[in-house]
Amino acid sequence: MSLRESTHPLITQFLGPLRALRGRMVKRALARAMSSPDAPRAPSRASAAPLHIAYLANSPVPTKAANCVHVMKMCGALQSGGYRTTLLAEKSGQPFDKAELFDDFGVVPFDICLFDRSRGSLGMEVERIAKGLNKGATHFFGRSLLGSYAASLAGAPVLLERHLPLKRSEYAAAADLFSRPSFLGLVVISHALKRWFEDRFASLAGRIHVLADAADPPVEGGDAFSFAPVEGTSFRAGYAGHLYPGKGAEIIAGLARSMPNVSFHILGGNDADLAHWRSKTAELKNIVFYGYRAPRAVSAFLRGPDVMLAPYQRQVRVHGGGEVSSWMSPLKIFEYMAHAKPIISSDLPVLREVLTDELNALLCDPEDTESWVNAIGRLRKDQDLRARLAERARQDFDTKHSWSKRADTIVALLSAAP
Repeated sequence: MSLRESTHPLITQFLGPLRALRGRMVKRALARAMSSPDAPRAPSRASAAPLHIAYLANSPVPTKAANCVHVMKMCGALQSGGYRTTLLAEKSGQPFDKAELFDDFGVVPFDICLFDRSRGSLGMEVERIAKGLNKGATHFFGRSLLGSYAASLAGAPVLLERHLPLKRSEYAAAADLFSRPSFLGLVVISHALKRWFEDRFASLAGRIHVLADAADPPVEGGDAFSFAPVEGTSFRAGYAGHLYPGKGAEIIAGLARSMPNVSFHILGGNDADLAHWRSKTAELKNIVFYGYRAPRAVSAFLRGPDVMLAPYQRQVRVHGGGEVSSWMSPLKIFEYMAHAKPIISSDLPVLREVLTDELNALLCDPEDTESWVNAIGRLRKDQDLRARLAERARQDFDTKHSWSKRADTIVALLSAAP
């Protein structure tokens, strides 16, 4: 709560209605833009044409954020499945070569159209819906609420994906989108998030589909990852991901202090977070930070450690500052599973949707370093336990959590367009 809110409680009473009003204003503004004579309109028989999917990203491309990995992998999987895919996203401002971008993310090429906000966010939505329709898109799918709403106003079949609950200012547009004939349904990444939407939008009954995040099979061949030698250690623990607050660097630093004969290898992190944690652990010789590497290089790293760690805390922040611990479906969990690694993860309710203690992972109290010490100790001594957990994790990945299987489900949902 802000100082202003706590100082005068009456202000708090008006914040909800004001946020809702702002949401309705945005909805009306977008509706006016889409009703203008120049606004795009979907063909009347779009569903009869071969499937051409326009993906509406809710974040810039390219970036180092996990949501960019998700977007690129999802578009690549749809294209690989034989469905023409066009990515419609905001420009990040980072210069890039398209061929190198596809290679870095390890995906087949697909069409990319990037937009800036020179006409404002609503103007950008109209522009990218028009671009998608002009390119022949028959269906729209993606994580942008306003983009999906604009597509529905144009009469195009649209499937929305959400990884977080709605902000109060988004309710008005969402409620109208959910009521439109061209809206095909909502994809969420956890059952916890499904329950959140069910509790607030009765119109979504039977139309919310839970699809956890995913990963690719290990990359075959390529260069081996160059792990730094750590003298006096014989067991290697790894972590791949960002170092934002709540991701668990605190646990890993504590483990390194408690287990000097185990080496800890961390891949990822932005420059500021790397500098912070290198400084905090400067006296430790058994923890190594490698920094950011292109997504394609992660596979080589994952082949090296004896065990992989997912030490999420009870509050987890992501790029942009959002708190996701109740809803998340972390990419790294599925990457670990794909590479048949024994996993030690925090025991959080949302992660139990994917991981089962003693079956495909060991689950530990995220606030109890000693429980993590014991779990690593067990796996270090028991090779059979490592092999059993790793094999079951890989089986679960193969049957449920590949990008290709996720793409097949998305295509089935899109193909159900009336």
